[in-house]
Formats: sequence, C-alpha cells, structure tokens
Amino acid sequence: MVALGAALWAGQAHAFCREVNASPPVAYDPTDAGCFGASTGLPTLFWRNQCVSFSLQQGASKWVTLNDATNVATQAFATWTTAACTGGGSPSITPSLFPAVQCDSVPSQAHNNPIIFRDDAWPYGDSANAIGFTTLTVDLDNGEILGAAIEINSANFHIVANGPVPQGGFDLASILTHEAGHFLGLAHSGDPTAIMYAFYKAGSVTLTPDDIAGICTIYNPNGSRMTLNGPVSATTCNSQPIYGFLQQCGSLDSGALNSVASGPAASSVEGGANPCATDSSSCAVGWRARSPGAAAWALGLVGVGAVLRRGRRRGAVRSR
Repeated sequence: MVALGAALWAGQAHAFCREVNASPPVAYDPTDAGCFGASTGLPTLFWRNQCVSFSLQQGASKWVTLNDATNVATQAFATWTTAACTGGGSPSITPSLFPAVQCDSVPSQAHNNPIIFRDDAWPYGDSANAIGFTTLTVDLDNGEILGAAIEINSANFHIVANGPVPQGGFDLASILTHEAGHFLGLAHSGDPTAIMYAFYKAGSVTLTPDDIAGICTIYNPNGSRMTLNGPVSATTCNSQPIYGFLQQCGSLDSGALNSVASGPAASSVEGGANPCATDSSSCAVGWRARSPGAAAWALGLVGVGAVLRRGRRRGAVRSR
C-alpha cells in the first residue's frame, strides 16, 4: 500500500511529498496536514534502474490517436527527466518508449508499463471526478518500484491531445505530466501551484520549483536514489521490464502469456456530483475533483493487497 512521504532538498523543506509504503486516511489533505507518513519510518518509493520503459495500450482512445498519445506521453516524461536540478544536472532516470502493448490489465505484472485509456467504462469508484489513476507494483520491503500502469478516464471525460480544448474538455498533456510524476514516485504536493497538486489545472505542463525539488530528491543527478535508509546506487541503464518485455500482460513471476486478474478494485472514498460541467478549474487530474466549498479530498493511493513472490513482498498500490 502507498501513502505520502516527506523529503528535503538542498536543506530546505518543500511541499512536495513522496509516495511511501502505507495508505493515508480517507480525505487526508497534505496542504493542511503535511506529507502523510513523514515520520513513520515507511519506505519511500523509487525506481532503482537508471532507465525505465513505458508503453501505450495499442487501442489508444476514441478521443486520441495512438500517435498523438505517444507524442504527449513522451513529452510528459521528458518534462520530469530533463528538469534542471539545484547544483547542476538532471534527474538520473531516463524513461524510454517501448512498443505499444495489448495488455490492459492492472496492476502491472512487471512485463510492461502501460498507459491505458478506459473508453468504455471507468472500473473504479467516483467516475464523475477521477480523471486518471496510477498503479505501482512495488517491493513492499524496500520501496523499489517494479512496474507501473497509468489509466485515463476517457469514458467520462473528453480528452484532447492537441489543438484547442473545447468547453468541458481536458488536455492530455496536463493529465499525463501529473501521472508521470506518480509513475516516478511522487505523491500529491501541498503546493497549489505544483504539477503534483491534487487538482486539475489546464496547461499544467511546466514544473515548478517544488516539482523539481521532488524529482531531484528521488533521483539525484549523481545516480543515487534517496531511500528511507539513505542513498542507494542506481543499477546501470536497462529499460527492459524486470521480468522481460511482453506485449501481453503475462504474470508477475513468469513469462507466461496469459492474462492475470488485477485483484480487488480500488474502492470509492468520496462521492459527489461532477462539478466539471460548470467549473472545470475544480476538476482533478488523476485523482479526483471536489465540489466547490468541499473541505478536503481523497489523496494518495489505494492498496489492492500484497502477494509473496521469490522471497520479496510485492503489492500493487494506486494513486489518483
């Protein structure tokens, strides 16, 4: 399971939060309460390898072509990994585009890291507010991310990849830039100007100092990863998923080409009507929207349980 963790960059406190190995309470608000799990000794999440892959689900969307989705996703990841870190250099992680995949099951089985558009139906609660969802498969003992999947709620929202965004539409670049932050291990920030803030704002594609501090803390330009127990060295660049790339879903520990169940669906933690029709500024990307005047929102990640494999505890964790 996942929650939010605190970190420091260049000796100064920031509003950014890191995903950690526990779930925050329902409606936890880091803007008021700070990063959940900041002093609980929970592992913070990170990709150990210097390189990681991502793929688009080959069907893309009724709203967005595969080519357009691929271009937007590539730029979204590049926004994070080309950030200018304090002291020089860029984050020491490089996402690479892999071939489109047939797999559309979640969580990732560590054979591919798909971006999936849910055109037909949103499989989770609160379909009127949740625009996106990121699920991480992690080693529960040390916080290492083993796989990731991003889902976009294109069943309930008009998603636009390029050109003018019509009234009631949502730009894919803002959605995927935020979700890429979750993919890389960042949770929601308490800084309302940050890309990683919990609510959608059109055109949110430029990292703020808070976002940069977060990504550079996890992936120091010197190649280390900041973990609960201090920095660890990254492994050398290898973009292949941990169990080898497959266009099908596969299974967590083998190269079998069968599809696997994703486990219990994330439960709804907040209801409410969709405010997007009248106030698009209040709609959430990848998390949820809140009705005007609401005091708090559902933050962080909803766990779907853990399994034992090869001596390491693994679980799937989800982030709106």
